[in-house]
Amino acid sequence: MKKNLVYRLLALVLALMMLCSCAAPAQSNTDQTATTTEQTPAAETETTTDSEETTAQTPATTDGILHLALDEQSGKDQVKAAWGDPGGFYRTGMFSRLLKVDTDDQPTIPDLAESYSVSDDQLTYTFVVRSDATWHDGEPITAEDVRWSAEMALKSAQITTIISSSLQSIEGAQEYIEGTADTVSGITADGQTVTFKLSSPNGDFLMAMAQWAPYPKHLLEGEDPLTLHTCSFWQAPVGSGPYKFKEFQPGSYLILEAYDGYYGEQPGIKTVQLTVTSDSQLVTKTQAGELDLSEFSDYASVEQVLSANPALTSYEIDDAMYLRVLSFNLNGNDKLQDIRVRQAISQAIDKQTICDQLFNGQAMLMNTLVPTSRVEYNADAQTLSYDPDTAKALLEEAGYDVLKSMSREHVCYAEIRFAPLFSETESMSCKKAMEALIKGLERGKQDFAIEYGVIACAMRHIGEEENWRMIRTARELLGSGVCGADLAGAEASYPMSQFMNLFENTRKIGMPFTIHAGECGSVDNITDAVNVGAKRIGHGIAMRGHEDVIRELAEKKIGIEMCPISNLQTKAVSGPEFYPIREFLDHGVRVTVNTDNRTVSNTTMTKELEFIQKTYGVRDEEVLLLMRNAVDAAFASDTVKEKLYRKLAEK
Repeated sequence: MKKNLVYRLLALVLALMMLCSCAAPAQSNTDQTATTTEQTPAAETETTTDSEETTAQTPATTDGILHLALDEQSGKDQVKAAWGDPGGFYRTGMFSRLLKVDTDDQPTIPDLAESYSVSDDQLTYTFVVRSDATWHDGEPITAEDVRWSAEMALKSAQITTIISSSLQSIEGAQEYIEGTADTVSGITADGQTVTFKLSSPNGDFLMAMAQWAPYPKHLLEGEDPLTLHTCSFWQAPVGSGPYKFKEFQPGSYLILEAYDGYYGEQPGIKTVQLTVTSDSQLVTKTQAGELDLSEFSDYASVEQVLSANPALTSYEIDDAMYLRVLSFNLNGNDKLQDIRVRQAISQAIDKQTICDQLFNGQAMLMNTLVPTSRVEYNADAQTLSYDPDTAKALLEEAGYDVLKSMSREHVCYAEIRFAPLFSETESMSCKKAMEALIKGLERGKQDFAIEYGVIACAMRHIGEEENWRMIRTARELLGSGVCGADLAGAEASYPMSQFMNLFENTRKIGMPFTIHAGECGSVDNITDAVNVGAKRIGHGIAMRGHEDVIRELAEKKIGIEMCPISNLQTKAVSGPEFYPIREFLDHGVRVTVNTDNRTVSNTTMTKELEFIQKTYGVRDEEVLLLMRNAVDAAFASDTVKEKLYRKLAEK
């Protein structure tokens, strides 16, 4: 979680901004850390922007105008709507919410609603809309505006997650979204009272009501919810807050002025000008006094501004809810399905050092997505501290259990794919990660009499330099647990032609390798892999129907690692009838059957073999052929292969 720095000038303006900054805004001028001055407004100047859009001359500034920055995206073609990103001064200044947050950042203060109540079962939320509230065109704001806006929001293409998920928890919301109902049954409007009845409790609902701004039904009723936020209304929007729209020059500036009909206290500053400002311009414009309030997310920028303009004053806001999360992608990675591997990676990363050095003290180390300052924080939540030794032990244990689970299927040889770069940290090199895994596998070998080899996987989305470093490191362990290399990842996005140099070098250093090819890409990936020296092909199903390629691979005795259950689950083929295992067998291709991703596919070797026998009529003698093919194609020593051949001869 990052801490936000803030420079503030006027308390009245500050209140308006603080009440709305619940979600991280889209651009650094508003989502980052802030600055404001305590000097008098800038003297009259003329300003132009560096935007690539057509720009106009910024009007001369005058005393009494508050000058703020407007991010380039928000000032591009039209005034940005309030649902896609509820933060930022102009959104909260122009559009009121039913509630606003208190000084503890809790949604407790009535705003557009004069009062509200929540039922004891947390399912019914009732809001009474203020009778003195009007839209900026003078029309009264009603409960019907709120009800209609909620239904529009449910089908809107631009809306934040907290708002959409909260509205979707209302009774009848799903039926309305799916088109089986004309209205949302859980929303009713009666006079100035609007009621939301939820299908289940939602702890974010009140916070959503402090972020979500109703729109004027009488001006937008005919709009399509999917194009609501791109319609002409946003060229000169009519809102409900203390400031109303005055003028907008795309790519240059937006001017707001105080709304005389506002139901609350009138702003002390009558005019606000937001000038389109790029990230690179924010520091220089603040230094020059062209902006009265600016926001930054890093101390370096703040120090740069203050050193050039000592008249500025900075204020720091701690514990802002701005989260950055690096999470595990569990799709297609069998190793990461093991929680011990994920724990090992977490405990191998010195996160406190990252907070202290990379973020210069602005970041706070957290063990949940709920900050420690929140009442919802669970003090008993598990904490995984930095502990490289424990990380290595967890990887070792995970390797051991791989062979333990295989022993139940009477597996006698296994090659385990492992992407070391995914486990690499400052304290855990890819070599140490491989050694930890091998140590666990070696224990499993002794206890369960299963021979093994580790295939070190290069990843397509990782640069050649890093992949080559990993392969050279794995080569050092060849014959000591490592048996070969592989290339895995998004084949369609990264074709084999991009990796010819990498695997030409891999071949030169004597490292056996297989290549994931032809699973979801072109048959050319298969031929390229074979041409560069691959002895095996992972999947290979793209050569279905290409008899010349099938014949070539059969003649060269290239092993084809087929994974039927996984391939059908990932829709690498459109149906079982299109899976080419029978075609390949009938053409004499060296076919092997594999599990691919045991955890994700919930499969075992037993399941795979039973599946192909039942679905493709694979006979018992062909199953033995598949086993012999596996030994022939294995990256195992001659000694291990002889042992495996003897076991097969006993069958």
